[in-house]
Amino acid sequence: MLVSLLNELADALRNGEAHEAALREVIRYTGFHFATEERLMRGRHYDGAAAHRDMHRRLEPQSGVLAHPTQPGLGMDLDEARIEAKFELEV
Repeated sequence: MLVSLLNELADALRNGEAHEAALREVIRYTGFHFATEERLMRGRHYDGAAAHRDMHRRLEPQSGVLAHPTQPGLGMDLDEARIEAKFELEV
């Protein structure tokens, strides 16, 4: 599902189409994915759960910048987020 959403976002960026809805959906689904994954790892007593959860926490500030592009002090508006997302997808 996440790959499909990222592909949708990448297509919109590549084609110069409106991408805000796709970007919001990627952010929303990523939060859902992180929470679900962490719950499953806890339930199965996965040894690497803490390290994996820490990786999620390191990624969350990045998605927060995209999720709240107008929040003062974050330093990235939606156009900058689009450029950043495009760069990340092309790498």
